[in-house]
Amino acid sequence: MGVVLDSSVVLKALLPPPRNLEEEILKRELETHEKCRFILERIEEEGIETHSPAVIVVEVAGVIRRITGDEYRASIASDTIENNFVLHYDAEILEKAREVATLTGASGLVREKSIEEIKRILR
Repeated sequence: MGVVLDSSVVLKALLPPPRNLEEEILKRELETHEKCRFILERIEEEGIETHSPAVIVVEVAGVIRRITGDEYRASIASDTIENNFVLHYDAEILEKAREVATLTGASGLVREKSIEEIKRILR
């Protein structure tokens, strides 16, 4: 089965939030960052097949380059995705996302679920 991820989960995992946010927003964004890191780590540890829209390669490269200014880091991140994720085009990703949602009941969004709930979904 696997999981379906979009660029928001990958980017939230790879890029910590800026420290100049208001305290409450920063706390929420740091929690989201940790949850997304946990998801990617779990996917790697468990060898879970990861499906994504093909455009994720472009989105991740562009955002990392823009935020970090580091062309090399942007290239490594997008190459890693291209080499490890199963990339799909529009119609294909819709069918895979539907399959995962039907089997797991997952909405496709990372919300304020507990780590235990995320662990359950990824098993």
